[in-house]
Amino acid sequence: YPSHDAVDAGIAGDLDRAKEWADKSIATVTAGGVQSRGGVENEILAPVHKVLGDVAMRQGDIEEAVRQYELAQRVISIFASDRTPLQIAIANTDIKRGHFEAARKRLDELGSGGNWSALLARARGQLAFGEKKFDLAIEHYSKAAELMKGDKDPYHRMWMFYGLALSLRAAGKQETALTSLNEALAIAKGLRSRFRTAEFRAGFFGDIQDIYDEAIGLLFDAKRADEALAVSEESRARTLLDVLKGQGKAEKLDSSAAIAGVPAHTAVAVYHVLRDRTLVWTIRTGTVTNAAIPVGRQVLSAMVSRFRSAIVSRAPDTRAQGAKLYEILIQPLALKQGEVLVSVPHRSLHYLPVQALSNPLGAQNYLIEERGVATAPSLNAMLAITQSTESGRSTMLALGNPDLDNPDYALLGAELEVKEINAVFPAAQVYVRRAASKSRFLSSAPGNNLIHVAAHATVDEIDPSYSAIKLAKDKLPRGDLEAHEVIKMNLSAARLVTISACESGLGKVADGDEFYGFKRAFLAAGARSLLLSLWPVEDDSTATLMTTFYRNFRDIPMFEALRQAQISLIKVTETSDPIFWAPFILVGDWR
Repeated sequence: YPSHDAVDAGIAGDLDRAKEWADKSIATVTAGGVQSRGGVENEILAPVHKVLGDVAMRQGDIEEAVRQYELAQRVISIFASDRTPLQIAIANTDIKRGHFEAARKRLDELGSGGNWSALLARARGQLAFGEKKFDLAIEHYSKAAELMKGDKDPYHRMWMFYGLALSLRAAGKQETALTSLNEALAIAKGLRSRFRTAEFRAGFFGDIQDIYDEAIGLLFDAKRADEALAVSEESRARTLLDVLKGQGKAEKLDSSAAIAGVPAHTAVAVYHVLRDRTLVWTIRTGTVTNAAIPVGRQVLSAMVSRFRSAIVSRAPDTRAQGAKLYEILIQPLALKQGEVLVSVPHRSLHYLPVQALSNPLGAQNYLIEERGVATAPSLNAMLAITQSTESGRSTMLALGNPDLDNPDYALLGAELEVKEINAVFPAAQVYVRRAASKSRFLSSAPGNNLIHVAAHATVDEIDPSYSAIKLAKDKLPRGDLEAHEVIKMNLSAARLVTISACESGLGKVADGDEFYGFKRAFLAAGARSLLLSLWPVEDDSTATLMTTFYRNFRDIPMFEALRQAQISLIKVTETSDPIFWAPFILVGDWR
């Protein structure tokens, strides 16, 4: 039955899949797919409702968790010999809601807990922590960890060490708290290796980000910022790194190697957004400085969202908002004149057009007027990508204005764009309208050094792997090139992939800082650099920007080619607003 899959998915942190399989289990039972034999169907329904309650708890929906646990309690079979785990789960909802006396009564009724004594000790630790009785919480969590000694139930043991660490920190025992967090992280590494699929590994790493965040914050406060950076790197974009390792690009990477590998005249800003603040490490060749920015996750996310909305709506206070974000995020970097800024974003910062921030103290209006700007998924991924063998710029594939069987979707600027690019690269393979097809991309993109697509695109925010570039269907049933199809391609020869389309740089940032969408798809397929957009782009101004970019690209580094192309639009009154020039970001190797 899918109920077993639901439990596995829940442990892996894939809460959506856990809920999907739990719902399938309920549907199977209620449709008569289980023969009724003395309550057997209820022996399935009860644990399934508990899974749904656990999912709701982890998503912060306490009321839904209570509802599901009550359903589990209502249908649990009379043959069930031990209801302790369900009672502990219900007590946990009481603790979350601050109903401490109700939780204490329920836990006391369970006595020693029998086979579930470790989970019961953990629940008592949670209760004591909720009541701010930190020494008592430490006592209960320590007992729980001892009861789970060895490899017995490592998943729950990991969370027990996390609870112990929180209690130790609250009691002012920072070093001991770090020891407990290191125990939790060591268990987490072992657990992650047990998951065979990339989705489950990513889901599990996303589920344990609170453990990483706590360790990073404690290390930073203990003046061990270099260790905090190493843990931050360990926590982010691990699925992409696994892919790069599979390509032989990231076999022996670590943070110290990445720091040493930063090129001259480059500043790499690695951000990590915590609940109460944002940490940033500024890395230059062999050196690292750090700063704590007193703006946490929720406030920063709101600021980024407002700034993006202001750009798209061309609001009068756009520049003021950009200046505030510059002050918060850029000034602590102490950038030097002429340095390229490579941003390694975290959480909501993936959606921020850094190049459009305004320097309140500088002579230029925008950051892009000061210096070149690029982004990277992580410090280690940046090193892996930039260490790849140079593939040259000799061959190019360009597709523009695909025929979508509807004249309303025609992009005449996109067609002009690829024809202008053809003038810059006369040997390029250029296809427009019906010839700009999905089958043409699939057959011709592998082996090309430069790939350019000027078309419509759609972002699937629910499942970004089904985000699609709209190409002509040719002889195929559909022309949509979806992100999951791109991942399966071999684009290792690609020096640059440009998706000149609306929102091609958007996707879903999952916990664990895994970015799902075209960005991850093309990097995972082997491309070294991407040029993508952060919001809907205007046809004519985009054509102008791209033509200028490629003309520059023949003679100067990629970041400078993009910078000059964007500045050329800033200098024209009609296209000076960031909505026209700022959507495009350079991801990967910026040189």
